[in-house]
Amino acid sequence: MAGGGPKHPRSGRVWPGLFSSTIILPAALICAVIAINNWAKFGAPWLSGYHQWHDPDPRVDFAAALYDLTLSPQWSLLLCFPPILLGIAGWKRFRREHKEEGIFILAVFVVYLQANILRGNWRGEWCYGPRYFLFILPLLALPAVYALAWAGQRIRRPAGYLTLGAIAAVSLLLIAAQWQVNRLDWFFRYHVAVDLASLKAPEVREYFDHTNFAKINWDYWRARHDLKRIPYYDQIRGGLSQEQMGNFLSEAQYLLSHPNLYWWCFQCPNVASLRSLPSVVSARLEEMPKSPESSARRDRLPKVPQVQARNGRTEEKLLF
Repeated sequence: MAGGGPKHPRSGRVWPGLFSSTIILPAALICAVIAINNWAKFGAPWLSGYHQWHDPDPRVDFAAALYDLTLSPQWSLLLCFPPILLGIAGWKRFRREHKEEGIFILAVFVVYLQANILRGNWRGEWCYGPRYFLFILPLLALPAVYALAWAGQRIRRPAGYLTLGAIAAVSLLLIAAQWQVNRLDWFFRYHVAVDLASLKAPEVREYFDHTNFAKINWDYWRARHDLKRIPYYDQIRGGLSQEQMGNFLSEAQYLLSHPNLYWWCFQCPNVASLRSLPSVVSARLEEMPKSPESSARRDRLPKVPQVQARNGRTEEKLLF
């Protein structure tokens, strides 16, 4: 029994074969099928449907890609997915205890990084952060468990509670940033910037290309009652025609008046209609013919609580 039992996957004799048959071969077949499909549809293995929007740039800018993915305020993996920083801190122990898994994760990330840079779509665009790396980031952050365990074991020492306190403070800061990112339309930055495509003002382009989405949303939200307070208003006003400026301001005002957090916006017309829904439903129920059985069932239903609305009127509270 002991001699004929199955080998553990970590065994030196079993791991290379298992790695080749269950990881390398399926991945190679998937890549081959995708390459053949791209070649048949678009004329080259590395082209995809995304490249059909514009002519692909034959130049590969590795320096720009590495800057975007590490230091850019909009596209940095470290800013958009901070657990990677903890993963770097816990990598030494993770590599010591899970060497094969660590090699596999790094190999997949390097191949994935190379493929996205060669295709020129490492940013992803029309999103918050480089969305094409979403599937590999949790794996890269796995060593963060060891960094948190290290801090937890030293919770009574300065090194432990200071580390956990710093993590908590950064987490609160990121929650505030996500609040700003999601309080307006998800594509707010793109919708506003597209109206300024013809503007020849480098500082305005620099603002939209190198400012975090949370900061852009916050700048415009603060100026929602007076759009003259938006950043670089004078440059925008001087570089656009009267019609273009009117379109820009109307688009910005419309987006600012329809925030994402619509259930907290008492002035939004859609929410106003939703808040009046319970009274409309109650009126319709009163108009329906009643039978003794239905009346008894309705009497057992919980009453809709009354709340005081901001405008001073008493309205039914939505139960969701």
